[in-house]
Amino acid sequence: MNHDILKAEDHEKDHSDMEISLLISAIQTKYGFSFLEYKQAILKRRILKFLNDSGKKEISELIPLLIHDQIAFQSFVDAVSVNVTEIFRDPGVFKYIRSEIIPYLKTFPLVNIWSAGCATGEEPYSLAILIAECDLLRRTSIYATDVSSRAIALAKEGVYHEDELLKNEKHYIESGGQGRLSDYYHSNYNSLIFNEELRKSISFFEHNLLQDQSFIEAQLIICSNVLIYFNAASQEKIFQLLYDSLVLGGYLAIGVKEKVPDKMLGSFFEKVSPEYPIYKKASSG
Repeated sequence: MNHDILKAEDHEKDHSDMEISLLISAIQTKYGFSFLEYKQAILKRRILKFLNDSGKKEISELIPLLIHDQIAFQSFVDAVSVNVTEIFRDPGVFKYIRSEIIPYLKTFPLVNIWSAGCATGEEPYSLAILIAECDLLRRTSIYATDVSSRAIALAKEGVYHEDELLKNEKHYIESGGQGRLSDYYHSNYNSLIFNEELRKSISFFEHNLLQDQSFIEAQLIICSNVLIYFNAASQEKIFQLLYDSLVLGGYLAIGVKEKVPDKMLGSFFEKVSPEYPIYKKASSG
């Protein structure tokens, strides 16, 4: 390949990286919202997609747009945030919760569960179904949070496309489901709407895992497939928040591709499942 072409490509890469840095810095100054902790390759890919969708040609053009238009900024947050999930994702984890953690939860008169980074809500609804089948729903509060206002708005509605929900029926069965998934929703044209009892058991609201404080003392937290998008330092900060949000002996379940940092094992968290990334809050920390 021609060396001049290589130099031009390197220059273009450096230029776009510089513009991304300026954009992120401007957002942090204006809104106090930091994207510096995101893995840079993922962040860059999503910013470039947002740029293309916005009709702008240069990343630098996004700075005045996002600084002066809060609606555009929220669209940007929604675009770069992670909003991918499904009903009873990782069914083995839910099966472990059903068999090993539910007996622990039943020892409490009131139970708090936090679904952190809930995206469009499939995870907290899965939890609500599991809790209902274990006769705990009436004394359980499920808190579901995400940084994306758009994702939270969709989650509150509890409405999902029929194809998306039905393809995960097998996950419900594999998780130890005691009935049929259809017991928990009703159909409306091509959409499925979760029952009101399930929707009322979940409180949805925006929460930034890196910037906001602990708001709960939970017996169980699920923070699944969120941490993989953050760098090591930010992961430690989030794990500290999750630790602070658990009661002593409370459980934390994370994604199958995630793990607690080695320096936090033993003193903060103890791994309780050899097969799944499920941990228990240690006595010290």
